[in-house]
Amino acid sequence: MDRKLFEDLVASLKEAAAITKGRARPARQFEVGPDVALKALHR
Repeated sequence: MDRKLFEDLVASLKEAAAITKGRARPARQFEVGPDVALKALHR
């Protein structure tokens, strides 16, 4: 794997961990209701 791509991946994983632990806020947030979930399930 290209070193730059690997560094980007590691940075993304660290950011995801910080968001999960509540130390950072996500850039985007989506709410999916049950009707949308059911439609996706039956595709």
